Amino acid sequence: MVLPLRSEEFGQRHLIVTDPAGVLVDVIIEIEPSAAYAAGFTG
Repeated sequence: MVLPLRSEEFGQRHLIVTDPAGVLVDVIIEIEPSAAYAAGFTG
């Protein structure tokens, strides 16, 4: 595990692991962005 599971304010939940060959694998799923982040894009 390089980066434990975390939810980003901009709308992604992800983690990063290293495979047996040393390749970094970033697993991402889209989630709803935080209200504070989304408010920066409304007029």
